[in-house]
Amino acid sequence: MPEQNPLLKPLVKTLLRGIDSDNVRVTQIACEAAQKLVLHSLLPVEAIEEIVKKFTLKYFNPDTDHKPAVRQALAYFLPVFCHSKIRNAQVMAGVAASVISRLVVDRDEIDEDGDAEMVGWPAITAHLSDWTDGRKVVGQTEAGLDGKIGFSADSELPHLVLAVDILERALTSTCSRDERKPLLSLLTKLHISATAPKSKEGEDTTHELLETLQGLVSEAVEESIGVDATQRNALAKLDATLAKRLGDAANAAVGQEDREDTVTPETAKPSETPAEEPRSSVARSSVAPSVDGSEMDVDEDDTMLAGMQGEGTRMPLEAEDSDDDDESTPRAPQIRATREATEKTEADIMDELLASDEEMTM
Repeated sequence: MPEQNPLLKPLVKTLLRGIDSDNVRVTQIACEAAQKLVLHSLLPVEAIEEIVKKFTLKYFNPDTDHKPAVRQALAYFLPVFCHSKIRNAQVMAGVAASVISRLVVDRDEIDEDGDAEMVGWPAITAHLSDWTDGRKVVGQTEAGLDGKIGFSADSELPHLVLAVDILERALTSTCSRDERKPLLSLLTKLHISATAPKSKEGEDTTHELLETLQGLVSEAVEESIGVDATQRNALAKLDATLAKRLGDAANAAVGQEDREDTVTPETAKPSETPAEEPRSSVARSSVAPSVDGSEMDVDEDDTMLAGMQGEGTRMPLEAEDSDDDDESTPRAPQIRATREATEKTEADIMDELLASDEEMTM
């Protein structure tokens, strides 16, 4: 790991002092310089978190109403920073709870002065939930084959981190009712699904964080830290959502183990039963289709074309071609007589007529 430049710490300190300066020009220059360093990740993570927290407090502070250039710079930077990378959204999630705690104190001071009025808590919590929404980060959405929009597994991390920070702060004894109310109001605006998206490896990367959050939510429900019925119902709903999600994950893990146990080397061996021998061509020729399309066996001697030979070959009767037949076996009589036996000449006819005449004269 490269050594940190010793000049970075005084530089960050100078930028933070410039952001809080009463001079509008100095504040604007410090904001623009710090924004460029943060967007290009040229500062350490701790310095980035401190600057982002300062920007967020400055954005909600009513003093910037008289500094339009500073407010415009902050209004552009905060959403661009949070929605450009998922780690930037996690940075905002890490400072959001402390921002609310600080704004509670600032609101009390502003109310005492009476010169300005801070924006309401619904607007503040809406901005913080939007800036920490990982689904709006570039590259965290993808369109499926069915046309539906899906989200990556990391898109839920910022809201999970923020939910853990909120409940850890709300469950402490030093958290007042005025601070707990906006914290739990922000918690109700976070997106935590009962069926989380899976990573490319098919594993849920937020399992440990979900278990921590479920423990905190269960404790919050038991102690009824909700300020009103809406917040208490939201906590109960979140508890049921987390229980369902972790229960489904546990069932999926058990099912995977069962499948791995059933596929053993013994069951994976091929069957030792010999395969059925294929029918020969003679056997296939004796199989005819039935009326319903199935096959049935037919005796070859019963077929009409049994014993037929190829074209141009003689088809002798079995009795004529058999060389093993006994000579005493009588042959079948000839059906046709020879031409010589059936035909008579004219001389034969005249001889017969003359013979009949002589018999008549005698």
